[in-house]
Amino acid sequence: MSTITLPNNPGTIQNTQVTDATKVMENFTAIVSEVNGNIDAVNLGALAVETAKIAALAVTAAKLATDAVETLKIKDANVTLAKMAVNSVDSDQYVDGSIDKVHLAADIIDGTKIGDDVLDSEHYVAGSIDAEHLASDAVETAKIKNLNVTLAKMAVGSIALSKTGIKIGNSTRSTAGDQIITGVGFRPSVVIFLARNALATATDFSWGFDSGTVHMCTMQADDGDRNSYDYTKSIYIRQSVGNTLEGEITAIGADGFTITWALTGTIDLSFIYLCLP
Repeated sequence: MSTITLPNNPGTIQNTQVTDATKVMENFTAIVSEVNGNIDAVNLGALAVETAKIAALAVTAAKLATDAVETLKIKDANVTLAKMAVNSVDSDQYVDGSIDKVHLAADIIDGTKIGDDVLDSEHYVAGSIDAEHLASDAVETAKIKNLNVTLAKMAVGSIALSKTGIKIGNSTRSTAGDQIITGVGFRPSVVIFLARNALATATDFSWGFDSGTVHMCTMQADDGDRNSYDYTKSIYIRQSVGNTLEGEITAIGADGFTITWALTGTIDLSFIYLCLP
C-alpha cells in the first residue's frame, strides 16, 4: 500500500502519513465542492452543464449570443403579437393568397389600392353602384340604353328651343338660279317653307319641307287648275299656265342653305322659312 506525506502548513491537514492516496483525494474533492463559488469555468469539464443544472429563468438576454436563437429553437405558436416589433412584417413574409377578407379592415381598400382596369361587372353587387359612387360626367351617351330616357328622368325645363336651335326668316324671289340664305347660326337638318304669290290679289301658296335630300310640298294654284302635291320641290308657286317658280334646297352649310330656282314665264313670290337643327 502506498503512502503520502502532507505538508505541515497552517490551515491544512496536519502532517501525518496517509496510507490511501485515493481516499485522500476523494475527501479533498468533497471538501472543496462545499465551498460556495469555488468552481469556476476552468474547473468545468466539457459538456458538464446539463439542462438540469440551469436554474429557471437563468438564461437572460445577456447570456445569448447574437443570432443565437434559430427557427428550430422557437416553439410553434409562440411568436405572439407582443413579441413582434412595430412594422416588422412586410409583404415578403406573407404566403401568396393568405390575406383573406376576414383580415381586411372595413373600408381599407381605396382607389390607390386597385389597379387600373382590374375590376369588371362580376365584382359589383347588383344595384350597388349608386349616385354617390359615380363621378361627375361619368354617364355618356353610349352608356344609356336605347329608349330608356323617359319623361320621368328629364328635369323640368331641361328641353328648350333657344335662339341657337331655331331660326325663322323670310325672303323673296323672281328669277331662276341659286339663292344663298345665311345667318341661320347652325347647320339646319330640316327647313319648312311657306310661300305665296307676291301679287296682292293672288291666292297661290305652297307649304313645303326640305332636308337637302328630300323635297316635298303641297300647293294651290290661283287659276284653280292645280291643287296637288310635288315630291321633288319644297316651294312651288303657279300664278297661271306658263308662269311658275319652283325651288328646292341643293346645299346645306354650317350657317344656312342654298335654294335652286327654276322659272317659267314671269312671277314674283315671297316666302317664310323655319330652320330646325
